[in-house]
Amino acid sequence: MTAVTLEFLAAQMERLLGAVAAVEARSALVDARLDEVATRLGTVEARLEKLETRLGAVETRLERLEEEQRSLRASHEALDQRVREMTADGKLTLAFLARQAERILDEQGRLRDDVTVLTGMVMRLEGTVQGLTVEVRGEHSRYERLAREVARLREPAPS
Repeated sequence: MTAVTLEFLAAQMERLLGAVAAVEARSALVDARLDEVATRLGTVEARLEKLETRLGAVETRLERLEEEQRSLRASHEALDQRVREMTADGKLTLAFLARQAERILDEQGRLRDDVTVLTGMVMRLEGTVQGLTVEVRGEHSRYERLAREVARLREPAPS
């Protein structure tokens, strides 16, 4: 009976040594994955900084466009004043009205195109930032899950 018990203990010892080797290999894989996650987080941070820079440039451009819009409004008000003055003098012609209407429509079209382009840019940047936020949260969640798994593997087995 002693021989069977020693064989059993030897087999159990071999099994435990194999399990320890497997845990060590898994721990090395987890460490490598954690390094990869840290590298990706660095990349994400760099991308976020680039996006912040680009967003700052877009904000500056929007401010310039708002200034141009104010200027156009002032020009439009000056034109209205001119038309009022011309009407008072009786010098208003259909040709004048046609030229002014065409000019206003052209300016309105240019503004609409600018607003469309800027809206598209902002929507693209917003989508990129949201996507990165989701990715960072996912990576963080993965990292915590791996850390819990490593901690569980490093705990001594209950006797």
